[in-house]
This record gives sequence, structure tokens and C-alpha cells, in this order.
Amino acid sequence: MQIINCASGEEVSAVPDGAVFLLGYFDGVHLGHRSLIDRAAEYAEGKKNVAAWMFGCLPKGDVLTDNAEKCALLGEYGVDYAVFEEFDSLKDLDGRTFFDDIIVRRYHPSAVVCGYNFRFGRRAAWSSDDLCRFAEEAGIGCAVVPHFEKDGCPVSSTAIRSLIAAGRVDEAAELLGRSYSVTLPVVHGHRIGRTIGHPTINQIIPPGRISPARGVYSCTVSFTDKDGVHRFCGGVCNIGSRPTVNRDTADVTLETYIFDYSGDLYDLSVKTSFCEKLRDETKFSSVEELAEQIARDGERARESLTKRYTNDFCKV
Repeated sequence: MQIINCASGEEVSAVPDGAVFLLGYFDGVHLGHRSLIDRAAEYAEGKKNVAAWMFGCLPKGDVLTDNAEKCALLGEYGVDYAVFEEFDSLKDLDGRTFFDDIIVRRYHPSAVVCGYNFRFGRRAAWSSDDLCRFAEEAGIGCAVVPHFEKDGCPVSSTAIRSLIAAGRVDEAAELLGRSYSVTLPVVHGHRIGRTIGHPTINQIIPPGRISPARGVYSCTVSFTDKDGVHRFCGGVCNIGSRPTVNRDTADVTLETYIFDYSGDLYDLSVKTSFCEKLRDETKFSSVEELAEQIARDGERARESLTKRYTNDFCKV
């Protein structure tokens, strides 16, 4: 995938004339978004000219994916170009000017595709119906993809965020089409896990990013280690303040015990995917009791992962 950041002055001519443009924000790149990509691919007729048009700035509130993750997913699902525009430079345009001057004259698309609830123009006053009308007048194809459901459940970024925030990551995965994940650097912790036989990696979920509810989860981790070997492993993770050994309830980390792996991952980026919540975070009366519970959590996590995977969770 090629990424064009218009706010940085990158040339929009990198997108070929006649491309099919997807319009939206695409937070999470969930099953509903993938239905838009599929519709755009039909317009593209096998040509490598599907472009996703988005604002580069993040909206207020927590998101499911940062821009790098979003681009990786869009590319994986068949988008050829990711185009980021600067919100402040366009926010005061009326809908007609936005369509004519930005979409048509700047990019010369053959078709535009959006979701049923797409809004655009100053104060989001123009709808998908307006987009279709403008496209027809310009002789450009237009498709508005209806609301997408999975097993009778509406699929939306808002619904997925709510499920994840409640710890219902397995249900969120049904709407995402994959497990919710974060890709973050490994940072130094207090190394308490090493003293009780369960060494962990520590990651910090940054502000502005959705975090699953505090608790213990089965998970998988994916990373390239310092020897250049890519690994996919199972594990059990805790999101919280580690109340048994830490009095600061605001000191929240993502702490993961990786099965059958003991390499040094400090400062490397690790993708942690949340599979199933096993229990709430608990304060134990001693470190020994905590160690016993971690062992039990590990067994439950292996059972949870066995339902989803058939490998040994630590492979090259």
C-alpha cells in the first residue's frame, strides 16, 4: 500500500486518475468497513486502484486503531492507497465545494463508495444521499453500502469500543473479524514476575487508545525478536495496577506472561491480541498466592487458546 499524507505536502498525483475512492474514517477496519472495500473492489474490476480517503487527525475519544495500524489493515484487505487530508484545512468547506474541489478536481475518481451514515462538509451537514446526487451530476459512479450486521448484531466502531471497554473482547472480535490488538514497545517494569517464576513483558496502552477493562485475559503475541526471528506465541495478560504489589491504582500497565519464551524483548514492538477475559483483577494476600493464581490463569489461558488455534503457541 502507498500512503499519501497531504498535510505533509505529499503529491496527490501518486493516486492514478480513475481510482475508486472509499470515503470514511475506518476506525478498527471492522467487518462493516470490509464490506465497503469489497464494493470498491467490484468497481475497480481487479485493477490496483482502490484508495481510502481519510482525515489524518484522530477524533476526540479513544480509538481502536492508530493510523499505522489502520493502513496495515486496509492494505491487507485490498486497499492500494491511503490518502490522509488535514481536517483544519477542509472543515469549513460546504459539501458541494468539498466534493467538486477536493474529491473530483484533485483526484479524478471513477467512483466513490461510502457507508450509509457518511457525513461530510461544514458541520457534517451533507449526507450520503447528497454525495450520490453530486456524483451523478459529475458522471461518477457512487455506491452507498447499507448497515452491516453480523449474526443479527449491528457492526460499528462505537459498538466495538463499548464491548472492548467492558472486557467483552471475544464478542468484539466477532464484529472486527479478528481479535482486538495493540502493537506497543516493551518497557521496563519492576521485574517482580521473574522472582515468582513468571517473567512478563510490560507495555503501556497510551491515552487516546481503547483499553480492555481491567482484568486477566488469554492472548497471543506476535513479534520479531532480536535475532530477527518472527514468533507467534500464546500467553496470559493482566491489564491493571497490580494491586498485590502496587498501591498506586492509577499506575496501569499491560503485563503479559508469554508461554514457552524467555528472550529479551525490551524496546521491541510486540503485537498483543486479546482473546478472552478470564477474570477480574484481584488483590491477593501474598506474592505466593499471586504466583499460584498466575499458574492457574496460565492453564485456563492455554485452554482458551486451544479453542481458537491448533499450534503450540510458540513457533518460528
